[in-house]
Amino acid sequence: VASFVMPSGPIDPEEIVSTSIAAVPRDAYASGGVMLARAFADDPLWCALWPDSAHRDQSLTRMLGALTRTTVVAGGFARTIGDDAGVALWTQPGVDLDTWALLRSRLALPRSVMQLPRRERRILLDVLSRMEKRRKALVPEPHWYLQCVGVDPARQDAGLGAALVREGLARASRDGAATYLETETESNVAFYKHLGFTVLEKHHLDDLVVPIWLMDRPPTATMTATQPSR
Repeated sequence: VASFVMPSGPIDPEEIVSTSIAAVPRDAYASGGVMLARAFADDPLWCALWPDSAHRDQSLTRMLGALTRTTVVAGGFARTIGDDAGVALWTQPGVDLDTWALLRSRLALPRSVMQLPRRERRILLDVLSRMEKRRKALVPEPHWYLQCVGVDPARQDAGLGAALVREGLARASRDGAATYLETETESNVAFYKHLGFTVLEKHHLDDLVVPIWLMDRPPTATMTATQPSR
């Protein structure tokens, strides 16, 4: 699942850090999926896969709630900010959503995918498989992976998404590890460049006619003094 940040104007980083960031509570995984579905409602990839808005909302809610649960069970991080107005999902070096993690999460993620119609399921699994292969090929060394970051549309433009991303980048820098992400929204590329990321590859999904920018950030990268908010 790719990460997304909506574009907006610059904001003083000092205005962002006053809102506390905490772990997503175990009983809030499902509600986190609801919020993330709202955040990603107009994302190019999901709009192409699920043109019907109601079906898109239902599918994203199930899948992103399951992804949150599976990420934590695998040993990753689900972080929230601003009274659950934003969520970021991270995996750290050595952590993958492997078979053991899927089993421990009671197959939450596979079950969410299996509820999709056959054609949608085939396309989604193909996209996820291709993205995973490209990630391992482009960044073979141990790295942090920003799987997903989203902010409720009603709370955007306050820097919440930027704060969530910066918190994870600080962890990666302390580990001396690179950070990797994907985004399907071209305007997001500039946002992530402000945070020290560079584009490794622009990948095209034939079935959905949607480009995906694959990006990474070395642990020594610096951020600009003024960054776009989310």
